[in-house]
Formats: sequence, C-alpha cells, structure tokens
Amino acid sequence: MFLHMVLTMTATPFLGLLAGCYSSILLVCIGDGNLGLLCCYLLLCMFGSVIARDLQRERKGQGHPFLWAGFLIFTGNLSLSVVFSLIEGGVLDKMVLLYSALSSGLTVAAASLLFQLWNDRIANSRERRLSLIIGDSYSLVQAMKDFSQADYAHARKVSEIARECAERLHVDECLAAAAGFYYRIGRLEGEPYVENGVALAAKRKFPPELIRILGEYNGEKLLPSTVESAVVHIVDQVVAKFDVLDKNALSSSWNQDIVVYQTLNENSAKGLYDKSGLSMNLFLIARDYLIKEAKLYEDGKAAV
Repeated sequence: MFLHMVLTMTATPFLGLLAGCYSSILLVCIGDGNLGLLCCYLLLCMFGSVIARDLQRERKGQGHPFLWAGFLIFTGNLSLSVVFSLIEGGVLDKMVLLYSALSSGLTVAAASLLFQLWNDRIANSRERRLSLIIGDSYSLVQAMKDFSQADYAHARKVSEIARECAERLHVDECLAAAAGFYYRIGRLEGEPYVENGVALAAKRKFPPELIRILGEYNGEKLLPSTVESAVVHIVDQVVAKFDVLDKNALSSSWNQDIVVYQTLNENSAKGLYDKSGLSMNLFLIARDYLIKEAKLYEDGKAAV
C-alpha cells in the first residue's frame, strides 16, 4: 500500500498502479504465495491509490486532514489482512493479527510523513510559481504593461490589496495576488473577455485554481466559488471605483467610506458571494480593511 501511495502522490496514478501490481506479483512469486494472497495485495494497492488521490485533492484548512485518511489506512490494512488470513487458514492466528497491526501502524506513520513532505513541497512549488508569473520579468506582465499602463497599474494595485486582504482573512494570499493581477487579462485579446482570459491563462498553464477565478470574472459567467475569488472581485470593484472618481470628491474619509460601503453592499445584495464561502464575519473584516488600511489612492495614500 505504501509504495503505491508514494508513486501515486509523487508521480502519476498509472505509474503507482503499475508498480503496485508488479510488486504484488513479485512478492507472491518470491514468497511462494497463492491467488488469495495476490488478491489481498492488489486490493491493498487499489485502496492506497484511492486514499492517495483523496489526499492530493485535500485543501488546507482547520484541523489535520490526514487524521481520517490515517484511520482508513490502518483499518483497511488490518481488516484485509485478517479477512484473507481467515479465508486461507480458517482461524485467526494471533501472530498474524499482531503482525498486521504493527504493519498497519508503520504504514500510517510512513504515509503521514509522506503526506507532510508532499504537502510542503507542493505548497512551496505553487507559491514560487504564483510569485513568478506576477513578477515584472514575466513575459505576460510585460505584455500587459505594453498594452495599457492604466490596466497594468490597476492590476498591480488590485494584486497588492487582494494579497493583504486575503492575509487578514487567513486564506491563500498568493492565489489572491495572482488572480487580482490577471483578473482583467481578457482585455489583451478583446471580447469575449472572460473566455479569452481563461484561454490565455490555460495556454500559459496557470494553476487550475487561478484559471477558475478568472472564469468567474465579475460574476458574468459564474459566481465566485471560493473566498479568494470573492476577495479579488471585491477589491477589483472597489479599486475600479476609486480609479474613475475625482480625487476632490474623495478628499474626506467620509466620502471614501461611502464608496466602499456602497460598492460592497450592492454586490452583496445581488448575491454574488453566496456560493463563495465568504461568511458575514469575513465580509466585515474585508470591508474594515478596505476602509481603514488599504492603499486605494494612486499616490499610495491610505483611505483613512
């Protein structure tokens, strides 16, 4: 089970399945096993594959995501070993039970370590990728700057504010920053903006979660489905208002507050964030940040 989980998480599910089947056949042949033992090994491999793929899809959140998987690994390994032992011998050998329990415990410990290492590696790799694609040296960033200085300045401002806002909400700030920068990327290709933006991002092999946020641009085709997507939408809308309004009209903090309140309340009343997971508490934190701390002016002056 463990070998198959390693290859499934670090390489591909097909390679993991192939290696699992090969090792199972090899173990049975070397150990002079029978068909029942081979079936047990193959079932353990498939079971490990399912758990490994579930762990790959697991999102970072509260609690420890490995606890349930660890329980399944232990009980699955132990129960399959016991069942096939009973089928073959007719009685349950205490040594077989002890060996199976120890083996299951070691598999859980090794899989837990693997999951932590894999999770850290993926997170670091993904963070570097998201930082790279919004760096000034990235070709698409240069293309945006050449296309329109105004759009580039807007994208950079949305990216920075979305990052800070996401950090306060304890969600993925790197994803929010990248999505904020490329939120209007479809303008490079012209109408339809949403479809062209998604196609351009897919061509560049952007992370799937980033492409999904771009597909939810402005709630035109799809409503924001994550908190990060809601944050980017909120920030983009507020920054757009500040970009077009006269600075003299926003000279007082009271006027600035009204713009933020009005923009957020209008979007919330339309139900744009209903499917995003943005709770009322998170909504209020985001609003307070935009009113009290966010640098919404072009000159960097905070709206306070």
